[in-house]
Amino acid sequence: MGIFIFLIVVAVVIFIVMNGRDQKIANEQALNLLKKLVSKYYFSLIEKRYQLIRTDSYGNQVLEDWIDEVQYFYNKVYIDAAIQEKINITKANMSFSKFFDLFENVLYELHNKHRF
Repeated sequence: MGIFIFLIVVAVVIFIVMNGRDQKIANEQALNLLKKLVSKYYFSLIEKRYQLIRTDSYGNQVLEDWIDEVQYFYNKVYIDAAIQEKINITKANMSFSKFFDLFENVLYELHNKHRF
């Protein structure tokens, strides 16, 4: 009975380690794909960003149109490319919310790089 419990514990530990490793790989692949696509479409994305973000009469940034554009990019460009490159964005937990935050960071980094 003791050996049986030991084998179950070992199997669970192996499963957890392998699953964590797979998720780390999926995260890296998902982020690398995002960087590649934002670099490829950088100038179009920057132009769209400047067109779609506006400031209202009260000094607040209005982001809805930009968020819609990024949602479109996520659905039509990113997910299609992930499927084509066989990247498991589900395993990477690449929800739109997470994608949007990473997308903005990558775009900002590229923008700073292009400005100098």
